[in-house]
Amino acid sequence: MIGSAVVRRLSPLAPTLTLLTLLVAAPARAQVTPLAPRTIAVGDFQLEPLAEMRARVQYRREPEDLGGWQEAHGALHVQEYVRNAWIADSRARLGLGAERGPVRLQITLQDARVFGSRRDASTTAYEAWIEARTSAARPSFLRLGRQAVRWGEGRLLGAADWSPRGRSLDAIRGRLRVGKVGAELLGAVLDAPSPAGPAYGAAAGPPSSGTELAGARLEAEIDPWIHLELYALARVARSGDLSYRSTFANARAAGELYTGALRLSGEGRGLSYGVEGAYQMGSASRLAGPVGLTAGAADVAAWAAYAHVSRRFDEIALSPTLRLGGAYATGEDGGSTYRAFDPILPDPFVAHGMMDLFAWSNVVEANARLAVAPFTDAELAVDYRYLRLAESAGEWLGGYLTPMGRLAGALPPAPASSETELGHEIDASFRWEPWPVVDVLLAYSIFARGPAARAALATSLRGSFDASGAVTTEPLSHQGLLSVRARLF
Repeated sequence: MIGSAVVRRLSPLAPTLTLLTLLVAAPARAQVTPLAPRTIAVGDFQLEPLAEMRARVQYRREPEDLGGWQEAHGALHVQEYVRNAWIADSRARLGLGAERGPVRLQITLQDARVFGSRRDASTTAYEAWIEARTSAARPSFLRLGRQAVRWGEGRLLGAADWSPRGRSLDAIRGRLRVGKVGAELLGAVLDAPSPAGPAYGAAAGPPSSGTELAGARLEAEIDPWIHLELYALARVARSGDLSYRSTFANARAAGELYTGALRLSGEGRGLSYGVEGAYQMGSASRLAGPVGLTAGAADVAAWAAYAHVSRRFDEIALSPTLRLGGAYATGEDGGSTYRAFDPILPDPFVAHGMMDLFAWSNVVEANARLAVAPFTDAELAVDYRYLRLAESAGEWLGGYLTPMGRLAGALPPAPASSETELGHEIDASFRWEPWPVVDVLLAYSIFARGPAARAALATSLRGSFDASGAVTTEPLSHQGLLSVRARLF
């Protein structure tokens, strides 16, 4: 009764109220700013600018890869042990993409430097390529020039964007896409043949045929839960400085390496997973004689695998995400066949923790991650990793494939040991996007060293000498990091 009376009382005013509502709503809709286009039309061209800046400050206590035995130009040097290291660096990228019909051109200049150092600075072209493409949403293309390449999760072929300079390849690359099936071919020059000739200012020097990488990739998106990828990579190397300490470096310097990998992944309803296995075969020419730390190991046979699964619980407060995973990669066992798996061009940091303490080679790893969203556009996460050497006779490699140390065949000689435990790594991180163009990362990491890690560091002279002249190492290492990235275009 009361409701109907109110309606009857307002009915004469209905046209007026309707008009007022439209007048108020129209400016409100006008205040909603539409998304700006990413490209600029100039005549028949579509231009897409790029401007990005990243600055980082990092502090490391008891770093595992600084000081002690170091190699330079094929010779060994002993440097003072580093207990505290901090560095501030920046990277700026300025680029422009131009598209006209089926042809696209991309040029990106990059300046990467350490604050206060002119020696540790690089200004170069990060990208410089031209391509012809189809007009589909997921186009087929043929691309030539310097370009960043990442296959799968980047464990075998990645752009290493977290590294100070990133990675791009001088390559020709083609992709054919038909529905849910795609095929890709890649040919890249990793190290140019030398000497290049008088026209390039290099008419003398040790001759080499350089290093080339060829790859093929086939993918099929059968279902959101089933994404299948098959890789084949071939690296032929006939260059590189001889390493006196690292068998891994000697194996990469000269020889042929053929890798086949199969990856299965999928996601949906807050659940995602990935599984990959890879096998390698070939030859390592520099290990065929009395060179390096082993002899007679010309043949290569190695394999590696990893798996991970994650689940996001949106129905729980803070939307926690739990991720579990593990990885294994064979290592050098001292036999007549070289069995250390080579991850070729991996992405550091992405799959191996914030401290870059290990690589997908001679490793047994188990990991867990818990992340929550404390507020909008923010993530608070804790990662845990347990690490072991797959073979005590093999090398311990860091995320950038640099040797941390070894037990068997070490200089100075190490006592016989069957220890394989490297230790435990814990990473705590806070990521926040206060604006859509700004990304802030604050992280702290700690590594509790196991007996194998401490012994390997001692043989690399990365520790303190006690009264008896023996090298002692600290049980813990630490790392703090602050990174700010802004991308305007």
